[in-house]
Amino acid sequence: MKAIKILYILAVPTALALLVAWEGARIRAKGYELQRLNQHLEQARVRRQKYRAQINKLKSPGRILQLVREHGLPLLNEPMERPVRRAKDDGGDEDNSDESDGGRAVVLAGESDGDDSR
Repeated sequence: MKAIKILYILAVPTALALLVAWEGARIRAKGYELQRLNQHLEQARVRRQKYRAQINKLKSPGRILQLVREHGLPLLNEPMERPVRRAKDDGGDEDNSDESDGGRAVVLAGESDGDDSR
């Protein structure tokens, strides 16, 4: 009986020490993973900032004007007129015409105004 007591007295603290060491290793591994993810996040933020700066540079009016001139495209000094059409209100009233106040004005950018002489 005395041997079992000694074995029990040695086994329990040994098992607890192993458990503490194993948990410590897991915590350190999670810390390393968190550090790696934070570095990855910071790199992504830097890339995003560079891309936004590049986008702003590419869509700047001065750059667009320079490209228009380089490619010999015609430059309009006046803004283009866009046709305005009335969209019918689907309120159930069948008697809505284009002259009535029930419609909404909609600008359609891709459509021409019927004048194809340009």
